[in-house]
Amino acid sequence: MKYLLLLFVTLQLSSFKDPRDESIYHLIERGDQTWLVENMRFKDVEGVAYQPKSFANYGSYYSHTSSSNVCPQGFHIPSKGQWLELIDQMMGIQNDREGKVVPRVELEKNSLLLGGIGRQDTAFMTNAVGFYWTSSDTLKPYFRSPEEGNQRHIVGIHIWQKDESDSFHIEPTYMLAKGRENTLAISCKCVKD
Repeated sequence: MKYLLLLFVTLQLSSFKDPRDESIYHLIERGDQTWLVENMRFKDVEGVAYQPKSFANYGSYYSHTSSSNVCPQGFHIPSKGQWLELIDQMMGIQNDREGKVVPRVELEKNSLLLGGIGRQDTAFMTNAVGFYWTSSDTLKPYFRSPEEGNQRHIVGIHIWQKDESDSFHIEPTYMLAKGRENTLAISCKCVKD
């Protein structure tokens, strides 16, 4: 009887149905965190959220505003610290930007996709780079140079390839976003509260 109960609990934890739109997401445990495997697909949020032609592969794309409301109850957008904890568990070599250089298999194992960036209902740079929102320090003033004035940067997680090797950098990043924090749209992952 104990064996049957354990099997039932394991099956219950292997997937999650978002009650808002009935989407099914798989769950994966990484250290003491439980992540939704697939990128978020929910689109009924305030702010910019859209589903491009590549939706089946990459999920929806979200502005900074819409990302704060995209996760289902019981989940949230990962903080920078939670992302760094996930990155730390990946096989690879530390880089000088708080991240790692990892083989493609590590991205695949953690369902991290090169979904590019969305703007005006179009995704750019798919299969070349990946961006994911964090919930930490998402907007801050930054003075790049006097002639550019007050620039606003948005922190996220950036996945990119330096050369033709099978290795990818995965690290926190600041994207130039002067006045565009709600017109740029990128992918979202959710982690359990």
